[in-house]
Amino acid sequence: MAVLIESDFRMIKSAYFTEPADQSCWWYLRWLVDFASKHCPCGDDELALAKRELANIEELLSIEPEAPCKIF
Repeated sequence: MAVLIESDFRMIKSAYFTEPADQSCWWYLRWLVDFASKHCPCGDDELALAKRELANIEELLSIEPEAPCKIF
């Protein structure tokens, strides 16, 4: 399952970097984070994945400060 979730995180990153104003990618990201937190064991790999995703969003905000990435 972790491989599928990581694949989805890569796909959604591509979506929000391509079109940060598209709310569907932000809603899916919110759902994916919630799903992963409930259904995946929280080990070092999952923590690294969460930190990487946060770094991706911070990178997007540095490029596009007005990006509507209000997922939480």
